[in-house]
Amino acid sequence: MQSDPLLHTERQAIADELTRGMRHDVRNRLSVIRNAAFYIKRRVSQLELWTTDARIQHFFALIDESVAHADQLLQAQTAPVVEHPGAPNSMTKILLCDDDESNRLTSSALLEDAGFELDVASSFAEASARLNDERAAYALLIFDQNLGDGLGSTLASRARVRFPAAKIVLLTGADDVDAPAVDRVVHKGQSFEALLEIVRRLLVG
Repeated sequence: MQSDPLLHTERQAIADELTRGMRHDVRNRLSVIRNAAFYIKRRVSQLELWTTDARIQHFFALIDESVAHADQLLQAQTAPVVEHPGAPNSMTKILLCDDDESNRLTSSALLEDAGFELDVASSFAEASARLNDERAAYALLIFDQNLGDGLGSTLASRARVRFPAAKIVLLTGADDVDAPAVDRVVHKGQSFEALLEIVRRLLVG
């Protein structure tokens, strides 16, 4: 019996979509682990235990190494880097939108510790309300791509109109994403230090 090429194509498309979804979910978990470990490491490194028990530093090194290795296995290709022209903005207020509670908690805590003023949204609808607020003013906006009630790339397009001078970062666990309105597309597997460096460079201009 001859196979139906159309059926094969449909099955392949479904398989590809499922794979992209799984990669996104796994990278979400990896991002939580890496950011939480980074936050705890920074706190523990101020304690005497950091120097008296060599195992502590070794454990954190193992976490970093394991997360980096897992992300390498997931990453089929590098996420595209999209530069969007815009004037430097001296403000430092950031809007962070992520529907994953763990990611939202760790990322917001780390950004606040880095000295940024932050507004946080947990959904597409909540972020949209922030964008529509006439009193809102942001230097930079960070959107997760796959929100439960919409796409971060859609929010980015709206934000580009509402805040033309602001910088926009899109976080994604997928290998490719179409987001012409954003300044940078960042894989969730990257370390917080890498994200922080991107944020600072965008704000400096």
